[in-house]
Amino acid sequence: MNRYKLSKAGINVSEGITRFGGNAEKYEQFLMKFKSDINFSLMCEAIAKGDAAAAFSSAHALKGIVGNLSLGRLYDDLFPLVELLRRGSLENAGELLASVTKDYEDVIAALTV
Repeated sequence: MNRYKLSKAGINVSEGITRFGGNAEKYEQFLMKFKSDINFSLMCEAIAKGDAAAAFSSAHALKGIVGNLSLGRLYDDLFPLVELLRRGSLENAGELLASVTKDYEDVIAALTV
């Protein structure tokens, strides 16, 4: 686990390890599983289809995972999108999604060895 690379992607490894009871191996195991989580793609598909309810469901699940893994930058940018979708609105969703997508891609790149 390259902490510098992860940190540049907005991942707070120390906080994440603390969330996992100090178990660095368990944190790394769950962090690496993030790459296979489908909620980001489901959220993007739902936004593209104009389905705010489905987009909210996936975005909310993604926010929980991101928060638990201490993916700070992604969480901070995802939060306003989740709140927008919670209200059933897609107004400005594309703008919010652009920064979320950038953060998500940074995280995935940092996790890819």
